[in-house]
Amino acid sequence: MLLVGTWVNMAFWTLEIVQVVRYFMRFKNDSDWVRGSVAGILFVDTVSTVAVCANTYLVSRSEEHTSE
Repeated sequence: MLLVGTWVNMAFWTLEIVQVVRYFMRFKNDSDWVRGSVAGILFVDTVSTVAVCANTYLVSRSEEHTSE
């Protein structure tokens, strides 16, 4: 179940990247504060997604060792 949740998280993260690219292409005149906030949110979510993937990997590795 953890693996499925990670896949769903990755799918939403990919959609988020598409939306952020569209935003930066369409709203070039927005204030630096707003554009920086969007970039900051993407950065935080990217770090979170990497942490979720790392956690899933570590949990799956630990389950491998306990099943032996």
